[in-house]
Amino acid sequence: MSNEEKILELLGSLQQDVTTMKSRLDKLEQRGENVPPKSKMSEMEIVNRMSNLLSAEEADAFGRFMDAEEARKAVI
Repeated sequence: MSNEEKILELLGSLQQDVTTMKSRLDKLEQRGENVPPKSKMSEMEIVNRMSNLLSAEEADAFGRFMDAEEARKAVI
């Protein structure tokens, strides 16, 4: 499996986790339960922390992927 494929798999897993957590928070809010305060961590801080967990080669591939994503978003 290439580094790009590993990163895409990791990002897919993270997106699924985020979606699950948002769903749980929505259910808590609908029931009127106390919802923990939202994290102050920005998207860039999260990306930087993720990058620190990768090898240099994986981090480079992740950087190229993020650049491509930003370019794709700019076109949309």
